[in-house]
This record gives sequence, structure tokens and C-alpha cells, in this order.
Amino acid sequence: MVPIAKATRKSVNKSTEDPSPLYNPFEGQPNNAKQLSETVAEFTKRLPPLTSRQEDVGEWIWIANAHAEKPRSPRMEEFIEGGQALLEKYMNHRRKLEETSPKLGKSATTKRLSLTRDDLKQSINELAVETGVVGGKWMLRPSFEDLPRVWRLVAEAVAEGRLGPCAKVPPEGSTHRSSTNESVVIVYTNDFTDQKDVKRVLQELVDIGLAPQEGSGRATYYKTDAYTYLGISSENHYNLRASLYTSTEMMKMTPKTGPQTPGKGKKRTLDSYFRTS
Repeated sequence: MVPIAKATRKSVNKSTEDPSPLYNPFEGQPNNAKQLSETVAEFTKRLPPLTSRQEDVGEWIWIANAHAEKPRSPRMEEFIEGGQALLEKYMNHRRKLEETSPKLGKSATTKRLSLTRDDLKQSINELAVETGVVGGKWMLRPSFEDLPRVWRLVAEAVAEGRLGPCAKVPPEGSTHRSSTNESVVIVYTNDFTDQKDVKRVLQELVDIGLAPQEGSGRATYYKTDAYTYLGISSENHYNLRASLYTSTEMMKMTPKTGPQTPGKGKKRTLDSYFRTS
């Protein structure tokens, strides 16, 4: 479990009677994360992503928004167990459809698989909400040459509370770096169902020049933590799109006002997640 660190700061109304605590889930991990005692400039100088080595810092370098509320703990084991069962059930269903495809015809089989895949996506998202696995992230793809600038801007914005709860970047030697001339910077949001906040973070990235304006440049992608924990990448056996949103799609959306809440309505059983006709 990540240690919890607290310090005090003045609340928004500047009252000294009820100071709000600072929260850094990475406090006590100076080898790979910003500490409360240092500035962003000191942190990025101490742990530059281009030259910090994986064997020294691990897979990622982290920074957290110390003003964010401590997140609730998700029921991770329950989600992974249920999610893997959903994926297995989908694959079994697909195999049965493919076995009967000569009778159904290619067009009917393709249509049924598409409908079942839509159900799979929806059911994974519903399970994620039910179990509290609702985090997500915008994924920036800067070149190695531009990585120091991009990471500094992201780190500053996270520390100032203008983005989400935290961000991370891979060090030199990490398997998370691309084999081409680019790296990745991950900018988290609290809840993928809170489209208003997801779009707010994207707009902030646009404003500081790190994501494309609507209709210009290469799209930025948003992926849920749920898919990450289930190992669903861009090339997967289920033919699911790995990203939930693209920047182009999100900028055109009228977002929902807030996050979805679990527990509304009758809880679905595993067998009820897929269409059979």
C-alpha cells in the first residue's frame, strides 16, 4: 500500500481553524516521485526522464496533486476476477458463433459479434463503476527531444491543481517507451465516467499547448485504468478499441455533468451481460 503523507496548508477561505491536509501518495518514495518538500523545478532537475535510469527509479517517475482529496480504494481483485470472466465468456460466445457461421452466413455472424462486443465494452465499464475502478488517463506522445519540456509543463500543471490527481513518465530503459523516437506522458483523471472533468483536463492540455486544437494535429487518446488492468491494449484478441475517447471526439461532445454512481438499479448477473439473439 502506498504510504499516506500529510502536511498542512491554508484552506480556500484562509481559515486557520481547520487547515486542509496536503496528500501525496508518493511521499517517502524520493527515488521515483516528487516530495512535498521540493519544488517542481527541483523535482524535474533531480529526476529528469531522459537520463534517469529504470534500474534506479523503476518503471515510472510520478508527480501528484497534493491538494487533491485522497481517493477511495477500489475493489481491485473483484474487478479483475469479474473482468477476466467477462472476457472469457465473450471469447466462448465468439467461438460458438464462428462454429455456426456456415449456417448463419458471414454478414449475420459479423453483426452478432459486433453487438456482443458492444455488450462486452458496456459490461466492463459497468463492472468498473460497481467496483470503483474508475480512473483513466490522457496519453501524450512527445518526441524524446521534446520530452523534458512536455514533462515540465505537465508537472507544473499537476502541482498547481490544473490537471488531474497525478501524472507519470517512463525513465530511460523503461519498457513503456516506444521503440520509435517518442516517449509517453500519462495524465490521470479521477473518473472516466465524469466526462465534464475528462474534457476539462483535455482543455487544459490544449491551453498549455500539449494536446491538439479541435481538428488539428494528431489526436490524443484517453484510456481507462479498467482496460489497463485487464491487459487490453491496441492489439487485443477481443477486437475492442483500447481507447475510450480521442481528443477529437471529446472536444465535439457535450459532456455529462458528473460521474456515474454505482448501485443504481438491479445488479446484473454474468450471464445477463451478452445478447443471445
